[in-house]
Amino acid sequence: MALKRLELPPPRVLLLILFAFLAFLALEGFLLWAYRDAPLRLGIRDLLFWGGLMLWSVQVRVRLPLSASMSQFFIFALALVVLTPPWVAPLLSFLLQWGRKIWYKELFNSSQNALATALAALAWQFFQQNPLYLGPWNLSAGVGIATASLVFFAVNSTLVTTAIQVDKKVPWREAWGKNVKWLALSYLLLSPMALLLARAYETPLLGNWGGWTVLLFLI
Repeated sequence: MALKRLELPPPRVLLLILFAFLAFLALEGFLLWAYRDAPLRLGIRDLLFWGGLMLWSVQVRVRLPLSASMSQFFIFALALVVLTPPWVAPLLSFLLQWGRKIWYKELFNSSQNALATALAALAWQFFQQNPLYLGPWNLSAGVGIATASLVFFAVNSTLVTTAIQVDKKVPWREAWGKNVKWLALSYLLLSPMALLLARAYETPLLGNWGGWTVLLFLI
């Protein structure tokens, strides 16, 4: 019986996929080393809960022109960034993206979301380690989550747009305008929800487990 030939994308697309994957591995390795002593803060049940939310969000995708799509799972990824050491959310973002049939699309999707989450985690950590005050008010959390959301959007949208441009052979500006540009505002407007969900999980308003409060917000 002949072995089934491995399906490969065009060379330039494959190079972009490998770049995103290797960049994620390098950054994830750095985060594991730099924050190796940071406490995990969440138990197994908590991680399963947030992982389940991320898996659910991956299935609810926004269809874009030129055969592309993006999900709103970044809200849960950013909430996990707030709740855990910086290496946790990117790792789960990579592991919980798989599900479709074409392996190289899965690898790219997982890598670019994980890389965006890792850089967003660094943006969040920067403002936690360098508090920003306006008079008596500590703006670190609000500015941190807004910056993390913008970083996530910038990395994610740049990689997605480049992949479309390379694969479909359309101008980069056209791919950006039709597929990504209109999502920028939603990222910024929805980013406070990530912080709200994280804070609600830390200080449960319903029962002794923050997950009930998070589910109540989502409903």
